[in-house]
Amino acid sequence: MEDSLIKKEAESKILYIRDKEVMVDVDLAELYNVSTGELNRRVKKNESRFPSEVYMFELTNEEKKDLISNYRHLEKLKFSPHNPKVFTEYGVIMMSTVLDSEIAIQVCHILVDTFIKFRRSQKTIDELRVEVAQLKMDLQDQYQQFAMHFQVIFRELKDLKQQNEDKNTINPIGFLPNSLKESEDQNI
Repeated sequence: MEDSLIKKEAESKILYIRDKEVMVDVDLAELYNVSTGELNRRVKKNESRFPSEVYMFELTNEEKKDLISNYRHLEKLKFSPHNPKVFTEYGVIMMSTVLDSEIAIQVCHILVDTFIKFRRSQKTIDELRVEVAQLKMDLQDQYQQFAMHFQVIFRELKDLKQQNEDKNTINPIGFLPNSLKESEDQNI
């Protein structure tokens, strides 16, 4: 497989599971041009090279279901009785030493570059999330300030309206026909 094709394939196959960038054994085997069974046999034969989740881990049943439902190219995993293994960047590097072939070394270089690119883009996304969250907080603060200003304006308008109504209810000066009739009734 040509380097640019490997890069393109690798970019689409790096997943984010358990807060780690990983590649599924099926995808990794395809890129290394070996069967998934062969890849997993090599891992089992060299378990000491993959001592912890820093290198590789097996997915749980729930994670496998999520993987199958979210990634169309992995639907074939639903027929496998085993849960897939996923490899971190360190596991990918270690895998190239376990496979010990010229193709594995070339693919490893491409995959490491791809992981680095993925991590940088993830960092950019995280930075954007922080900026958006800050903007959202700033907008909420501005909204609250505007709301307070509008409350003051509405209160002032209400007070002005009340003052205007109070002016209109002042007893008029002068003669009113109804007031004459009321005073006659009182005299009788």
